[in-house]
Amino acid sequence: MLRFTNVVLFQAMSIAFLLLSHLLLQQDPPGQTPNSVTMAFGWPTSGSVQVSETALRKGKIAEISYLLSWAPVQDKDGFVLEYKNFEIGSFDGIPADDPRLKSALPMIQAGAAAIPKFLISEDGHLLEFLDYDKTLDAVLDIAKRNGGLNADQFKQLEQQMRSPQAQQLMQEVSRKYWTSWVETWIDLEIGQGESLESVVELPIAGAAEPCTATLTVSCREVFQHEGKRSARLTMDQVVEGDSAKDALFAMLAAVSPTPIPEDTFKRAEIHDHVEGVWEVATLLPHEVTTQRLVTIETQDNRSPRTEEERHDYRFHWVDLPK
Repeated sequence: MLRFTNVVLFQAMSIAFLLLSHLLLQQDPPGQTPNSVTMAFGWPTSGSVQVSETALRKGKIAEISYLLSWAPVQDKDGFVLEYKNFEIGSFDGIPADDPRLKSALPMIQAGAAAIPKFLISEDGHLLEFLDYDKTLDAVLDIAKRNGGLNADQFKQLEQQMRSPQAQQLMQEVSRKYWTSWVETWIDLEIGQGESLESVVELPIAGAAEPCTATLTVSCREVFQHEGKRSARLTMDQVVEGDSAKDALFAMLAAVSPTPIPEDTFKRAEIHDHVEGVWEVATLLPHEVTTQRLVTIETQDNRSPRTEEERHDYRFHWVDLPK
């Protein structure tokens, strides 16, 4: 049950923050052809959206839903986003009203209520996490009550979870979804059928140096979606070779209570894929899929294995303030 609880809690942490939207201009922007776009951030200062999500992790499928809401905050620029009304539809084929799952719902919802708020800048960038200590306390409380750990084991876990490296890793996990939903696409200029490739450096929790990744952003289609000029976009980010090995080692070392040999990995590759449909004038997402494939081969000569994590999001928008 702890594994299920952590999957839902960390996922819900990692999830969600969106929002929007002005009237979309029906004519093409000056200087652009009908099949080229400049993706613009244009959400209203307050609003909400219902999100349904299907998540695959460790071979288990969870169906969840929640309400994302955002509003301005005093003494800070931008707005604060939080999610509410967290509900579980099913987990690994077990419906939420099944006794095997139903008994855990109050605890899970209590943990979900402690997920941090996100401060988003006026131009759509994630600035910081708010109430992060409250989230960490909730995670540790769940582990204490349901993890089957003795006092010494829990103390060791708490020390590890409160380390700067572990906290940085947890925040990076949360940030990657906002990046996938929004930040990757802000001010993107691209034509239908075009692909843009670049090499980027990514900070890794616990690593002295950033890792190097190959980034490819593509526009598959420019079209009218529900009456709005929209684009179907994809992003592929690949980390391989020594960079992938160093990144995986740093991530494991950040949360492992015991030392990990530096030569653990013989070969590694991390492939992140994002695809979805966004409104051009607002960056309002309608559907987004994120997928991470991690392929590793260890020094003990075991066969290479690939682990998949996937999230399918659907955004159910209603009328928003202008």
